[in-house]
Amino acid sequence: MSRQPYHSPWGAVQTCKEIINGVFQVTTAGHGGIMVRQNATDFLSPEAINCGFREDGFHCYEEDCDAQVVIRELLDKNLWEPQLLSLDINQYETMINDSLQLWNPEYWAAHSNRSQPPAQEKAKQTSLSERLKDGAEKAATHNKENSTAKRVVGLREAG
Repeated sequence: MSRQPYHSPWGAVQTCKEIINGVFQVTTAGHGGIMVRQNATDFLSPEAINCGFREDGFHCYEEDCDAQVVIRELLDKNLWEPQLLSLDINQYETMINDSLQLWNPEYWAAHSNRSQPPAQEKAKQTSLSERLKDGAEKAATHNKENSTAKRVVGLREAG
């Protein structure tokens, strides 16, 4: 588990949920967003990094307009499965995509261009639920690699 933020660009953190190692969904008294530790941004595309801003060792994504960028990247890379209460995953993805098209059109254009598979691969596409199942292993590997890297850095600093 990564060290969680206690302060955000939106104020003192009141609630903090770690989505995956180094990625936090935070709320404050009046706002919130997603904060990604700078050393945990390897899953983010350059376009996604450009949608956020840096503060105190985090890449920050405001909840109303920019947090969906991180969510889209997590879903695309099968690193996270949302715990949905009233929506099925396809409805959720549609909401995320609609928000991206409205608030981050440049990101959406870049995302759409890189997510278009060649014609022969379109037949091989799998459903989101299948991609999420396959991605559970990727998420575990991602978290394990980050934990191992931190232990190695800690050993180097101690030595």
